[in-house]
Amino acid sequence: MSDAVSPPVSSPAPAPPSSTCAAGRPGLAAAGRMLCLYGGYLVLVAVAAVFYLPVEGRIGFNADAKTALMSGGMSAGVSIVLGVLVLRGARWASAIGLGTTTLFASAFLWRSIAGWMDVAAGAGEKAYAATLITSMLVASVLAIGVVAYGRGRSAA
Repeated sequence: MSDAVSPPVSSPAPAPPSSTCAAGRPGLAAAGRMLCLYGGYLVLVAVAAVFYLPVEGRIGFNADAKTALMSGGMSAGVSIVLGVLVLRGARWASAIGLGTTTLFASAFLWRSIAGWMDVAAGAGEKAYAATLITSMLVASVLAIGVVAYGRGRSAA
């Protein structure tokens, strides 16, 4: 028998963050999470538009809001897919996410102004839609800020 003492076994050093995910890039990870959250918010707003009857003040199916569900769902889907791609390390997807979110914000700005002009002209039933669209505009501006900041941090 040998009385030799074997050297202590050390655990391997942790692997550096993979270049195939956003884990090593906090700015990019924040941009990806924001795009996913933004998409989720757009879905919630679209559902709120479809399942509330503002004229009657009750829950129900609002057939006039089908477009809100379709456009909100498509915008949300694009944002969530881009967010997941960013979280998986596709920096290019954050640039596209920034662009699409800016386009969505432009559309929401236009629709918000039109909605509030209708309300000011006496169409009080449009206030609910104008409020939802304005909230989508605010969410878009916040998302643009976080994604742009995240892109800048990940480039450094």
